[in-house]
Amino acid sequence: MAEHELEAPEVVAFKRQPSELSQKTTSTRDDSKAERPEGWASCIGFERVANFRDCAGPDPSAPYHCRKGGGRLRTGLLFRTGHLVAATENDLALLRGPLGVRTYLDLRSGQDFESVDSHCYDDFPPSPCGRHDANVPRRQGERRRVSCPFTKDLSVRPLSAEEQAAVDSPPPRTPPRTAADSSSIASMKAECERWFQLQMRSDNFQVQLYSSMRAMLIINDDEVLKAMRILTEKENYPVAFGCSAGKDRTGLLACLVHGALGLSKEDIIADYLLTNDAAYHINACNQVAGAMWFEEMKIRDPQRYELFTRRCRLPENLMRLLDSGPETPLWEDTNIRSDPTSISKSMVHREIIEYILHEVLDSEFGGVLGYLEYIGFGQDEVELLRELLLEVDL
Repeated sequence: MAEHELEAPEVVAFKRQPSELSQKTTSTRDDSKAERPEGWASCIGFERVANFRDCAGPDPSAPYHCRKGGGRLRTGLLFRTGHLVAATENDLALLRGPLGVRTYLDLRSGQDFESVDSHCYDDFPPSPCGRHDANVPRRQGERRRVSCPFTKDLSVRPLSAEEQAAVDSPPPRTPPRTAADSSSIASMKAECERWFQLQMRSDNFQVQLYSSMRAMLIINDDEVLKAMRILTEKENYPVAFGCSAGKDRTGLLACLVHGALGLSKEDIIADYLLTNDAAYHINACNQVAGAMWFEEMKIRDPQRYELFTRRCRLPENLMRLLDSGPETPLWEDTNIRSDPTSISKSMVHREIIEYILHEVLDSEFGGVLGYLEYIGFGQDEVELLRELLLEVDL
C-alpha cells in the first residue's frame, strides 16, 4: 500500500441488545398462527416481511394471462416485496430455501431510514450501510442485493427565482411537453425537475406521490433501465424486487414489467391495488425498521440522535418494538401503533396508477413499450423478458 493511501474503515455488523423496556406481548389466542386479521394479508406467510407476493398473481393455480401476445406468467420466478430489514430467521429461511431467491433488486435510496443495517444483508450482500465491500464482484446466480435507487436525488430543494415566480400559477397536472416533441432527453429531464419541485410544494399527499412517480420514470430512467435489464438475465432468477413498503416504487416497476409482458391495464391496476390487503402489515414492519434505525443512530451517531430526539419526539412504543420476539405475531403486539393516518400512507390509490398508465406512459410515450424504447430497453430485450417469464397457454 502506498505511504499516503488509507484503508477504508471496516463497518462491522450492528448487534442489537434488548432494552428491557418492552411491554408483555403474549398472544391472545392459543393458536398464534391463526388466520391473519384484515390488512395483514401475506400470500406466502412471512412474519416480518410485508407485501411479498408473486408477480404472476396471488393465485398460483391461476396466473395472470397476457392478453397481448398470449401466454401466462410463470410462477415462482419474480416476486415483489417490502423491505427485508425486519425479517425473522424463519423469513430468511423461506427466502433462501423454498423460494430460492438469488437476486434482491433494491429500489430504495439507501439513505437514512433506508440505510439501516440488518442480518438480511448477510444473505443478500452488500448492506447499504457499507458493512460489505460493494466493489467485490458478486456473480450472477449468487445471492446478492443489487441497488437501483428509483428516488435517487429526488429531494425538495430551494426554488430558483424563475421557479419561485411560477409558484403563484397553479402547476399543470401534466407537463407541457412530451418525449416526442422535446428537443432532447436532457431538456425533458430538466423540465421534469422544475415541474417536480413545484409539484412537491403541494400539501396534497397524492399530488406529491404521482409527481414523484413521474419523476422516477423521467429523471431516473437510468435506474429503471438497470432494473429492467437485471430481469432479462436468466442467471439472476428467482428475483425479488422491492422498496420500503413494496407499493409505489415497487408498483411502478411491476407496472412496467406487466405492461411489457402484455397484461391488460385492468390486471395491472388490480395487481397494484392488492397492496391494500397488507396495509397494516406494511405499517407494522416499517415501525420495526424505524426502531432499528433509531437504535443504530443512537450508537453510531449520538449527536445526530440527540438532535433528532429534540426536534421530533419519538413515540414511546418505538424502542419497545425491538424486544418483541417473532413468536408473537405483529398483529398481536401491543407495541404496534396502527393509527388511521399511518395506515392510509401504507395504502395505494387507484387514481395514482391510472395517472401513471394514462397521463404519463400512454400520453407522453405511447404506452409502456414506447417508454421502454425511450429509455433504451428495446424490443429484443422485451422478447428476452417474455421468454423468461411467460409460458404458453395450455
